[in-house]
Amino acid sequence: MVFLLIENMLKGHKYKIFGRNKGRKKNPIADLKIFNSLELDLKKEIKKNTKIIFDIGSGNGENCLLLSKKNPSALIIACDIYLDGNINLFNQIYNNNIKNIRFYKNNVLKFF
Repeated sequence: MVFLLIENMLKGHKYKIFGRNKGRKKNPIADLKIFNSLELDLKKEIKKNTKIIFDIGSGNGENCLLLSKKNPSALIIACDIYLDGNINLFNQIYNNNIKNIRFYKNNVLKFF
């Protein structure tokens, strides 16, 4: 129902991003190959999981990490276009061996 309301509101709406989608300094990434493998595969991931938590504007991922620990059987989708925040979250996922967080690295409006 919520998806239908959002879809009706966005008909004919073009979204624009103002500002940067990555910072000026380079953030080190723990493992680029694993980082790319954590990108959300809609067809596979959503069909296989019954409980899905969508964190829009995940930033550095503090909420995603907390949700992941409190809901180990749920799929947590971190949605943020800001690359540095995604890298910071990935480094935490990598260091803590978390398996139930996936990235959606685009604007949330493209998801619907």
